[in-house]
Amino acid sequence: MNQSLLKKAASVTGVLMVCLILWYFRGIVLYIALAAVVSLLGRPLMSLLGKIRIGRFSCPTWLCAIFTLLIIIAVLGGVVMLLIPLFHQVSSSFSGWERTFSSGALAGYFDRVNYWLVSTFPAALGEDFNVQKELLAYVREMIGAGGNVPDMVTGAFSTLGNMLIAVFSVVFISFFFLSNYNLLTRTIINLAPEKFSEQIQRTSDSISELLSRYFIGITFESLCITLLNSLGFIFILKMNPSMAILLALITGILNIIPYAGPFIGHVLALLISLLTYRSGGFSIGACLALTFAITMTTQLVDNFLFQPLIYSSSVKAHPLEIFLIILMAGTVAGVLGVFVAIPVYTMLRVVAGEFLSGFRFFDRISKSLRD
Repeated sequence: MNQSLLKKAASVTGVLMVCLILWYFRGIVLYIALAAVVSLLGRPLMSLLGKIRIGRFSCPTWLCAIFTLLIIIAVLGGVVMLLIPLFHQVSSSFSGWERTFSSGALAGYFDRVNYWLVSTFPAALGEDFNVQKELLAYVREMIGAGGNVPDMVTGAFSTLGNMLIAVFSVVFISFFFLSNYNLLTRTIINLAPEKFSEQIQRTSDSISELLSRYFIGITFESLCITLLNSLGFIFILKMNPSMAILLALITGILNIIPYAGPFIGHVLALLISLLTYRSGGFSIGACLALTFAITMTTQLVDNFLFQPLIYSSSVKAHPLEIFLIILMAGTVAGVLGVFVAIPVYTMLRVVAGEFLSGFRFFDRISKSLRD
């Protein structure tokens, strides 16, 4: 019994040491993780290209990997090229946001809100309080108006350099992950004791299957949400099509974050509708109400149709469990932690089920995966 406990304690200690090492080299681990995601997304395309035959010629694995990466890069590049003019149009639309806040229909709303706040909280706010000025100051700070130009240029070049290094690293690693299936698994097997080989292989197969379905599912989910919101913004809200597509795309991307993402998308949609409000037959109140109705309807479709299909087939975790994991990941690693919380937690559950069975806690969190 004592030897069994010592072995389990040694296993837990080893896992903790590995986690510390991975945290120390988290930048490299992030590149490897992103490359793994790219390889999981590209695996169906790799299989399709591998089936193509022209006479006796079949596409080699390395060439299929290159074609897959080129297609993924082309799709992402197309999205970026689409977003650049859209962001320029958004900035042009925001060029008159200060006038929007101080004139027209919005001025009357802000005057009434300002009067109510000052009359209700005179001691806390004072007679000179103006909600328009406070909101304008916040928006200026948020978009960086009045920043130091040399510092901004230096920061932009530094960010661009880091992005180029990150993109090159991810593409380079992704090529080998795609062209050499199970490369990472074989590397881990070679480094680990031989008695763990079968467990490592089973763990790798389970993780690949679960995460591949998860990432393909959330990509499909984001596209559907983008499409639904775009149609609503264009045909119901009568929003400029370019602006509608951009806003819908942002809400679709944010929806990847469970719980918090949809809420941020609702707030962002209302804020942009407010800042870009142009009377198109709607009062500003009706405009905001329609914006909320569109995003909420899409969210209900997502909650009752898309998410059950995705989470039931991949994550297999309780909603409260997911919520707590996201909170902890956001506390530890910020926004990035929120995005990667679910796939990382899924991987840890699979690993715990294989290597830490016998501990009640790890058996509980991995039970649904075994079922």
